[in-house]
Amino acid sequence: DPYILFGDYYLVINKYKKSLNFFESALNISLKNNNKKHVATSLNGIGKIYYLNGKFDKALKYYNKALQIWNKINHCLGKADTLNLIGSIHDYNGRHDKALKYYQDAYNEYLNADYKTGQCKTSFNIANVFSTMGEVKKALKYQEISFNLSTKTKNSVMLGYNYNLRGIIYSNTLQPQEAYELFKKSLTIRKALNDQEGIATLHRNIGVVYLQMG
Repeated sequence: DPYILFGDYYLVINKYKKSLNFFESALNISLKNNNKKHVATSLNGIGKIYYLNGKFDKALKYYNKALQIWNKINHCLGKADTLNLIGSIHDYNGRHDKALKYYQDAYNEYLNADYKTGQCKTSFNIANVFSTMGEVKKALKYQEISFNLSTKTKNSVMLGYNYNLRGIIYSNTLQPQEAYELFKKSLTIRKALNDQEGIATLHRNIGVVYLQMG
């Protein structure tokens, strides 16, 4: 659907109003044509825009509508993506138990679909929540899964995230030398990707471990 493609395009370049217009047009056309897959995809697109604008209740409403459709047509990847999106809302708002439930459900759907990129992202999300909760063993378990998948799939973005997360876990458990080495690896990847925000985050994290090392 060209409307969905344009919606995605404008979403990526942060033109949210244009993106919303295209997703709403896609939704109306898909409803008329009774194309359930495109209806659910359009609902997710609209939900993402509300999420990025901090309107979490509205985003959740659209995600839940999409999830109902994915469940009806038994679309594993659609279900997984939407469960992950719902998890991210609960995660952002500090509802860790709910976030874990949705992330775990998403991870299981990605396993069913044998979609390694999705498994990599959701296992990382699970690790991140456990790290925030101070559950070090569980965080490391899922971080290891994500790290192995990012290496297998040669996903440099996720590899950079994984080095950083493991560094944070080591920093939080007062292992600054190990954390420093991991942050350096993550920084090298972020520089290669020209990820300015990531580079700034890594410099802050390295500053913290410098203080820990005295």
